[in-house]
Amino acid sequence: MTVTTKIGRRVRLGLGALAALTAALTIAPQPVHTGTDGTLDRSFGIGGKTLTTFGGQSVNGFSVAIQADGRIVTAGTATSAKGDADFAVARFLPNGSLDPTFGGSGKVTTDFGGREDAFSLVLQADGKIVVAGPVNQSGNTDFGLARYNTDGSLDLTFDGDGKVTTSFLTPFDVVQQIAIQPDGKIVAAGSLNRGIGTNADFALARYNTDGSLDATFGTGGTLTTDFSDPLASTFAIDFADALVLQPDGRIIVAGATSTGGIGGQDFALARYQADGSLDTSFGTNGLVVTEFEKRFAFLHSVDVYPDGRIVASGVTVLNFVSNWALARYHADGSPDASFGSHGMVIDPVLLGRANVVKAQADGTLLVAGSATPPRPASPSDFALARYLPDGTLDPSFGRDGSVLTDFARGSDAVLSIALQPDGRIVAAGGASINRQLQLAVARYDSAPRP
Repeated sequence: MTVTTKIGRRVRLGLGALAALTAALTIAPQPVHTGTDGTLDRSFGIGGKTLTTFGGQSVNGFSVAIQADGRIVTAGTATSAKGDADFAVARFLPNGSLDPTFGGSGKVTTDFGGREDAFSLVLQADGKIVVAGPVNQSGNTDFGLARYNTDGSLDLTFDGDGKVTTSFLTPFDVVQQIAIQPDGKIVAAGSLNRGIGTNADFALARYNTDGSLDATFGTGGTLTTDFSDPLASTFAIDFADALVLQPDGRIIVAGATSTGGIGGQDFALARYQADGSLDTSFGTNGLVVTEFEKRFAFLHSVDVYPDGRIVASGVTVLNFVSNWALARYHADGSPDASFGSHGMVIDPVLLGRANVVKAQADGTLLVAGSATPPRPASPSDFALARYLPDGTLDPSFGRDGSVLTDFARGSDAVLSIALQPDGRIVAAGGASINRQLQLAVARYDSAPRP
């Protein structure tokens, strides 16, 4: 069974008054940039890009968020040559340099006692940072969350030591994304897998602000969802990769399902009420499955427009060729026929994976991931594209609607993006430099949209 994944310990405190003063001066209000949409912002890092290592370890940036003061926080995985891996969190000043007031060097790693991958990061209203991903202890993989104070130290009010693990009593429980509700509760979504040759299901958990499970959600704070047809003889392999909260409190979780058995994979979405029960007004009994022309399809990101429509991005695979794939739905889960072909877009130009999608108020879509450039025998680059409301590329963005950014002629991929209030786009991911992954961040000019 193939499971698709993204590209795949101690905290020191501040450096003193001089570092704090330097940081304060650096985060002074930044000028609004009016460069062409999609061009690299030359005021960031070196020519619009930064590369960061963690003590010689391979590191990947799976998630990025922007603080109210303009500082940029990323989370990912730092992996040693022996294969040990820890949560890796870095904070940058608005100019792209590491913030020395965070962990003493701008970087923090966290060890749960096994192998850990940090796939998702969110900022609380009080500035604390919550990071989540799978942690492997004693041969079993569980949901893992860590919360940090604004200086990078673990928040000891979060389950006593700043760290929480949750088991669904199966061998492989993998959390992919988290979100914070307006009341401060933390929703986590991922999958559980009972082992090779058995089915896998969507898995969700909700936590109170102190890290304890929220007993008002699901059963004791957790729930699972199986896309299998009870009348069919085959089971479904369901993997959740994305999560978004609607303004009305409902929860959308999305990923992929093999509802027809092991022979295929389709986009899969589920919507839940605030208490964790499936929302039967969505799709069929709360579930939606989208097939892309008999292709293998894997959904990696989901977002919601202000009008309630839902958009998802991912990849389709046919004859070993991967294309960016998008789907748009009405609020009830039905396909939006005004988008692409019957609500679906398979981009013939962008060969790679659409790892993240952001719906914008004007109806356009900002999508990012990896794509192969038109250089002979070239690996993938950072890739961003903007689509018009009908699903066609927006020619005013970059070059004919898309932008490719190469870091060092290695394999590069955007895994997360965040939008600044001035419209600029911050993209984070990984760049392969001399066969070692480095945390890669780039910032692009873009006019703010209504």
